[in-house]
Amino acid sequence: MKTECTMTKKCPMCGEEISAEAKKCKHCGEYFDAAGRPTSQKQRSTYILLAIFLGGIGLHSAYIGKMKIAMCQAAMGVGGWMTTFIIVNGGKHDNFSIAMAHISIVLLVSLCVWVLCEIISVDKDADGKLMK
Repeated sequence: MKTECTMTKKCPMCGEEISAEAKKCKHCGEYFDAAGRPTSQKQRSTYILLAIFLGGIGLHSAYIGKMKIAMCQAAMGVGGWMTTFIIVNGGKHDNFSIAMAHISIVLLVSLCVWVLCEIISVDKDADGKLMK
């Protein structure tokens, strides 16, 4: 009779016994990094590319499941560009147009800073799992 002495650990997500070297739980399907923490199936490189090219509409935040943040970013981006479009096509240079131009600049610059900060600091998806 042959006995195997394998080390096991509990899956942090479902609590079932799995191999100590497992990178994926056979019971719940969660993936783990080398330290045993759950990891996301989302790619950080995809997140960064979406932020660079489509950050103005919040698509990178939607990609990782942060829908409320994505909607706020989309509103800021669309609002800033629509205000700019209206001012440019209106052709007026009165006080109201100048104030609206300042508002659109503030919206768009704030959004750019926000997206840049997210590119640097965000490494987890909405579920708190590390991106690959």
